[in-house]
Amino acid sequence: MCRATRCGGLTLGVGGLIFCFKCGLGYCLVGIFHRSEQPLFFMKTSRRALVIWLMLYIVGWLSQACDPCEGGPIRFRLTSTTGMAYRLAGQEQPSPPQYGVELYEVGKAVRYDSVGLEVMHELQGVTTRGSFFSSAYACDPAVDFPRVSSIRITSSQDYQTLFPAGFDLSAIITAREGRGVQGLPFNNFLSPFGPSLERAWFFTFDVPPSGARVHDFTIVYEMADGTEVATEIRQVTISP
Repeated sequence: MCRATRCGGLTLGVGGLIFCFKCGLGYCLVGIFHRSEQPLFFMKTSRRALVIWLMLYIVGWLSQACDPCEGGPIRFRLTSTTGMAYRLAGQEQPSPPQYGVELYEVGKAVRYDSVGLEVMHELQGVTTRGSFFSSAYACDPAVDFPRVSSIRITSSQDYQTLFPAGFDLSAIITAREGRGVQGLPFNNFLSPFGPSLERAWFFTFDVPPSGARVHDFTIVYEMADGTEVATEIRQVTISP
């Protein structure tokens, strides 16, 4: 039995703390509602201390109930993507340099190295329930959402003889986070410490097509858990 008070007063145990409603406050490993035998220490204002402690606990617990999870490798779940085509219009000079872009005009042929395909990401923020007195539950590993493991970009038309309609074009495309001029090949772009989904991804072509054609592009993200998220960019005329 817990030895919290000699007075035999009614005690309340909360999270390992024993509160005596008659004479004071003590610590104990066990105790729901019971009488106790031996004092540990006393407080003149035990009732007030109990009320304040419980209020702080409840307020702290509620305030952290829906905080975004700021720790861990992934903070967002990708729910959908939206694609747009742009014409590259020179370079802007922040550091690092960025492409200036204009919205692509449907029906107008654009040279292959002046075409940019941008994919924007719809994200769902991670929420978690934590404890005011402990960070042990601040970022549950269960919210470690899957990463993008691969990207496929295909066209409804032949791009070249080696890249017919429906064939993955990622080998001839450079990828980047945002619209930076400097990009990466796909195998480096999707490294374990690769780009953030919090920004749009921007794709440009490295080689010319065999002829001017109107392309409907499908861009598919395959997630590490095997699910796919896809978007289409339609009616883009690319010339050599």
